[in-house]
Amino acid sequence: MPDAESGPLALSHRPGKIVLVDDDADFVEMLALTLPRTWQIETYARPSQCLVALQSEPERWEADLWAQQEIVNLQHLGAPLLPQILRYFAAATDRRMYTSAIVVDYEMPGLTGLELLRELPGLEARRVLLTGANDDRLVYTAFNSGQIDRFFSKCAPVFRLELTAAIDGLMAQPNPRCQQLWRSTLKSDQAAVLRDAQVGGEISAFLRARFVEWIVIGQPFGVVALDAGGRPFWLQLELQARLDELADMASCANVRPDDLTSIRNGSVLCDIELRRELGQRGCAVLPAWSVGPRASLLAALHPLEDIAPVGLRTFTGQRAINQSVF
Repeated sequence: MPDAESGPLALSHRPGKIVLVDDDADFVEMLALTLPRTWQIETYARPSQCLVALQSEPERWEADLWAQQEIVNLQHLGAPLLPQILRYFAAATDRRMYTSAIVVDYEMPGLTGLELLRELPGLEARRVLLTGANDDRLVYTAFNSGQIDRFFSKCAPVFRLELTAAIDGLMAQPNPRCQQLWRSTLKSDQAAVLRDAQVGGEISAFLRARFVEWIVIGQPFGVVALDAGGRPFWLQLELQARLDELADMASCANVRPDDLTSIRNGSVLCDIELRRELGQRGCAVLPAWSVGPRASLLAALHPLEDIAPVGLRTFTGQRAINQSVF
């Protein structure tokens, strides 16, 4: 796995759009061009148009969150999680168009940046304020009161580099409500191992390097993830203490004795629980690696394209969108 990242592991993550608002049309367009091309960027030169465009988003986001809550509710009633999540990925085609971060200039005619943000109280997005040379007192007040997550002076020499790094870091932070929802699917020992800073950091770094979207679940324990091309994968996670139990299950699927030994010693993992959840028989054995300093957790990556039933294989890849509204 790549080097560990700081911060908690996001149990649910997906790409979203970054909204840039500045009344200087040339500046906001140039700023959009300096951000990574894989990001979905939406620019506005008039704050009033941004307000109109985003006012309906909180309601749609709440509906999406409720759809995720229904998945967990059905799991508590006995429905397997994996098929439901794959159906959700296939059906909720606009889920990646919600705003992940909004960057607003403070000094704008009609609405200041802070006034615009106050008009969007339910927007589930990280908030960044851009300032001029003489706005320090106002900005610190807004930051300390929680109105904004970060602020940057447009006059700073490395402004664009710092802004890009800040947006990237903010988008990687877990959404508290989604975090609580998917944590409810984890068993106590699973949640405990993921809370370890190094374990969570290693998994987060691995996921961010390979995938654009994922959900961590507890039954079976692992991560359902989509890469930039929309291809689904399963990152199997196994506690060291469960390897004998996993080998016993694999023995019922006619796994070779040598592989059973390898499962018990943690050098490979098999996806028998995954296949059972998807209504499939058999299992595949793939190399495993240890996560964290004490090797209490093991991981193996399984492609899902050939395992998931045909009705669950419709996925949409990540696409960068640059849109200007004047």
